[in-house]
Amino acid sequence: MTNDATIVSGRRVAERYRLADPRPDGTWTAVDETLRRTVVVHLLPSDADPAAKEHFTAEARSLARLNHRNILCTYDTGVDGDGTSYRVDELAAGGALDLDAVGDDHRVSLALQITQAVADAHDAGLAHGALGSSSVLVDDTGRVQLRGLRLPAADEFDAAKQADIAALTDLIIGLAPAHASPLRDAAVQWRSHQPDSARTMFEDVAAIPDEVHATIPPPSRAPATGVPQPRSRRGQFVFTTVIVGLVIAAIVIAVVVPSRKSANDFQGALVPIHVTAKSFDPEAKPPTENDALAHFAVDGSTATLWKTELYHSASFGNLKSGVGLVLTAEGTNEFDTITLTSPSRGWTVEVYAAAQPSSTLGGWGRARASRKVETSSTTLSLNGTPGGAVLVWITDLGPARQVRISEATVRGRVPK
Repeated sequence: MTNDATIVSGRRVAERYRLADPRPDGTWTAVDETLRRTVVVHLLPSDADPAAKEHFTAEARSLARLNHRNILCTYDTGVDGDGTSYRVDELAAGGALDLDAVGDDHRVSLALQITQAVADAHDAGLAHGALGSSSVLVDDTGRVQLRGLRLPAADEFDAAKQADIAALTDLIIGLAPAHASPLRDAAVQWRSHQPDSARTMFEDVAAIPDEVHATIPPPSRAPATGVPQPRSRRGQFVFTTVIVGLVIAAIVIAVVVPSRKSANDFQGALVPIHVTAKSFDPEAKPPTENDALAHFAVDGSTATLWKTELYHSASFGNLKSGVGLVLTAEGTNEFDTITLTSPSRGWTVEVYAAAQPSSTLGGWGRARASRKVETSSTTLSLNGTPGGAVLVWITDLGPARQVRISEATVRGRVPK
């Protein structure tokens, strides 16, 4: 990647990564002397164009935010003491996909992993542009890892995605068996009518009957096929019973419960306030993190939890300033306290309250409280702040480099 005379075997980048051997693609195999593992280091010399350096860092950050089991992981990025920009990647364990050596019982699982990797990369603003079997690495367990993703310029992104979709079609046709099968049928259909997105391709593969899924864990995100599933008779009975109960309860409340005095007339004892939860990662694209797990933080059970991704340092690998959960209540309430139940220790949190959720941290105003969490249950005061939403904002992950929250319980007063 560079002809800089200082980039030689034995150099220590960021006082940690010792360069070992140059690789054909211009990167270096290196040794992470802190964690004692082999990594791949990308380098950009100090005299590179400022725009190129800015893009290099932005690309590294976008790749690191993915933290995807089917994409080679980016561990670290930064600028060395002499101004050389660096990016540190995982050293792949597998070899390039050999389309001629794939057994019939692995074809669907491989296709599922490949299409999901490309779809999730596109959602994160990344694309490949030259996708082929050599871009797909497969280890001994059957796990796929995609390499070669890049961050296209804004005016190049759509073209790069279309190139990926076309290449993905060819790749899956090559992966499908020669005889008729649901996988081949899907791929041939893509060639006749190009899909509008890689996400559509992933959903098509995920909808294939379970021919092979034994060796590969299920995808991290449940496919949204849009096909309603029929309810069982028991399910229909339960559903109908619940609806009837809700209607009766609504009638009773309307007749018996007196109307509220005003929207901000808070009276009575402190009570748990019902909230819904959504993950909050404003510096990422999409701005969420493990959002499918967020509801576990408010489901009333400490046996389930929401967790952050596992990062490479307590400071989120220097990729972002924080991540958190947004807890949204119905209407305006008076927030008194929030209690966080967590098996994690040594992490730091700030809490905010506002009239409604904001998509940016600045939109939440000032923090109401902050704390380093050292016990299984931590209560922070919200000082009777009126509002409709609370933000739990994690600013330091602690020694585990990951935070888990079993329950987030908001207490306060509701309007009377």
